[in-house]
Amino acid sequence: MSNPAEAPAPRRLARLGVRAVALAALGLGIWFVLEVRRALPPPAPQVGSAATLLPVPKALPEFRLVDDGGEPFARERLAGRWSFLFFGYAHCPSICPMTLGIMRDMHRELSAGDPAYGDTQYVFVSVDPERDAPDALRRYVRHFDPGFVGATGDREELGRLTRELGVFHQRTPGGSVEQYDFDHTASLLLIDPEAQLRAVFSPPIDPLEAADAFRAIRRLAGEARS
Repeated sequence: MSNPAEAPAPRRLARLGVRAVALAALGLGIWFVLEVRRALPPPAPQVGSAATLLPVPKALPEFRLVDDGGEPFARERLAGRWSFLFFGYAHCPSICPMTLGIMRDMHRELSAGDPAYGDTQYVFVSVDPERDAPDALRRYVRHFDPGFVGATGDREELGRLTRELGVFHQRTPGGSVEQYDFDHTASLLLIDPEAQLRAVFSPPIDPLEAADAFRAIRRLAGEARS
């Protein structure tokens, strides 16, 4: 009588083949995971809870806006210096004035700690060009800080820029044709001297924590500060 513990040779070979295939599949799966990990960009360094640093900076598209003095405001105006961008509108009842106040406090904190941070640009981009003409926009932003810059443009140019930056804005009806609001992104966007989106500051934003995060980002960029 044959020993039941001993399977016929073809059956043993089949089992060995299945095991070999399983081991090969396992090895292939591990290799695939490692390759995918190598292909992914490295995680962004942590700069505190106030900001989210992009693992890979995102280049801004070409755009053509106008500033609050009626002069062209294009991508070149964001090159060569750090800039904070905020998208809103002058008739905004709460989010915009609150955020501009935060930007003012950040500016004061940074400038007081190190005069070198005084070169930072703070830009308020209006998504409401019909009501926010340059002179009205200038009065609005200067109320918060005389160094702030206002900018706006036609719908096509605003759409080109906001789509690339992931900024949402949508007009909502009001009591009349002239009275309306906007739902819009409430985050601050940090643009680096290469005109790239480098970090996002999402609400609620504490100006002191945001200033610390900005200092950390500039140190990471090779600009050591005290």
